[in-house]
Formats: sequence, C-alpha cells, structure tokens
Amino acid sequence: MQAKKAKRLKMSFKDYYSKLDQIQSEIRDEIVAELDISTKTFYNRMNKDSWTKLERAAIDRIIQNHISKLTSKTLQHV
Repeated sequence: MQAKKAKRLKMSFKDYYSKLDQIQSEIRDEIVAELDISTKTFYNRMNKDSWTKLERAAIDRIIQNHISKLTSKTLQHV
C-alpha cells in the first residue's frame, strides 16, 4: 500500500502577513526600505500578489530573519 503524502498548504505572503498582528508594521517597513518602494506600492503588490522574483527573494530573506529572531527568543526562555 502506498503511503499517502501529507497535503502541504501553500500560504501566500498576504496570508502570512495578515497573521502577524504584532509585527506587521515592522516587517512592512523593512520590506519597503529593502525594496525602495512606497507603502502604497507595498499594499498594491501584496493585494495583487505581483512581486517580482527578486522582490520575493528579499521578502523571503526578511521573513526568515524574523523567524530566526522569534525562535532564538523562544529558545532563550526555555
């Protein structure tokens, strides 16, 4: 019998961003600065999911950096 593969849900950046109540503005500001775009452009691209490959790579880097910070803070409290 073939093992069933677990379904992996894909989360868009917009979905992820909406879940980050406390640090949304921090991440937004960092992305805006990194990509040298306006806040309006940020929201337009997020809502239309119209990021370029280079922008997506920068966003991935920023998010990974925030995840690393969160996990290191969590591990320090353990």
